[in-house]
Amino acid sequence: ISINKDDRLRNLTQDGVEKFSCEVAGLLPLLSNQGKPEIWYSPANRTMQTAQILHMAIPGSIFKEMDFIAYNDFDGFVRNFKDSDLPEVLIIVGHEPGMSVWSRKISGCSIRFSKGSCAGFKIKDFDNVTGKLEFFIQPSALIRLGRENTYENGKGT
Repeated sequence: ISINKDDRLRNLTQDGVEKFSCEVAGLLPLLSNQGKPEIWYSPANRTMQTAQILHMAIPGSIFKEMDFIAYNDFDGFVRNFKDSDLPEVLIIVGHEPGMSVWSRKISGCSIRFSKGSCAGFKIKDFDNVTGKLEFFIQPSALIRLGRENTYENGKGT
């Protein structure tokens, strides 16, 4: 247990790795036919490890550490977003409360991210980095989708 450890230095538990791996199986169908995503992640250990699981599951994805995510710096996100040659899909692995604040700033929707939650946004105004919330899925639903996807592809029992 790492109760007294700096949160940025804490690692994913084995249970966390297993749960998120199941969630990724549910997320992958949502990303199909979307092109190769770019994954931006905070340098905190758990977010880096979470992003690595995604990166290994998505062939050809681009994997980038972005310090501004650790500080929930939306202005840093906007600067990097505007300065990047963006792919069709950008995945951000971050922290609360930052991800909820960013969601509200991008889409006007106040949503609370729990560990492993995911949301998809369609950016409509690239100058102001605003858009529409396309989906929000809690971890339990992703795990269920992952099990269904695994079963349908003949990998489950």
